[in-house]
Order: sequence, then C-alpha cells, then structure tokens
Amino acid sequence: MDIRIEDLSSRNVIYSLEVGPYAEKAKQAWNNLWDWYFGLPNPPAMKSCIGYGLDSPRIIPADMLRYYACMEMDTDAIEDLQNDLPASMGRLSIPGGRYAIHQMKGPYQDMPQYFMKMHEEWLPSSDKVPDYSRPFLEIYLNNPNEVGIENALTDLCMPIREDRI
Repeated sequence: MDIRIEDLSSRNVIYSLEVGPYAEKAKQAWNNLWDWYFGLPNPPAMKSCIGYGLDSPRIIPADMLRYYACMEMDTDAIEDLQNDLPASMGRLSIPGGRYAIHQMKGPYQDMPQYFMKMHEEWLPSSDKVPDYSRPFLEIYLNNPNEVGIENALTDLCMPIREDRI
C-alpha cells in the first residue's frame, strides 16, 4: 500500500452534518452542502472539499453515525456566511497535524476498504500510532463529473501521533 506521511494545516470549513448509516447519509450531507452553496447569490471561492465520518461503525450503531461534508473557504467568507446557515450546517476548524495518506483512485464506495487496509495492513508494519483524537479525512482532489468516477482521486488521511505509546 502506497502511503506518504505529511503535515496538514488546520482548515476552516462550512459543514453539513447528517446522522445515520454512512453509505446513505454521506451522500445526503454532500447534496445538502452543494444545494446550499449553489443556491447562494454570489458563492465564495472554495479551497477544497473534505469529508469525514466521526464515529467507528464497529462501535457505534449505524443510526447514530455522524458524517460531515465540508467545504474549505477563506475565513472571511465563512464569517460572512455563518449566520445564515440551515440548522444541519455550521462552521468548524478541522485540526491539522501529521497524517498517513493514501491516494485512492476510483469510486468513493471503495473508501472503507482502503481505510481498513491502512489499519490492518500498513499500520502494523509501520512504526506509527493512530491519533484517534483527530478525524480520519477524505480530501477530494478532483471532480468525478469532469474526470469520470473511475478517475476520481481522494486522499485518505489517517491522523498519526508524533510519539509512540
């Protein structure tokens, strides 16, 4: 498995939150975010799109899983927009830090299996320790509507600790 280690900076985002099974609710969160964004009279520039599930489906029941669809923008743009967000949306800062990153090519449905491989194959053979205090991130690098889903690129980011336990 091809993994690179990188320090990511914190990111200010507007998010759409949905609760329930990831396969269903992630899509809904993204649809809500895009509908809101493209409904703005003068949408500000986006820097990146980031998604993450906050809960482990191995521990948390499916109907309680939380998924965040996020759009990174300049802080000024976020401040201008934050007071007029729908109830399921908000503003937050995704913490930065050191991450193990695998660039996945292909459909988004493949993400769970690649995150699992990072945990079960790569992690035991590395000298790294996951940092479960920060979210595992999906950073979307291109638009599948433009390149086709088979060419969609997504950085799958596992937060890692600087020190060993």
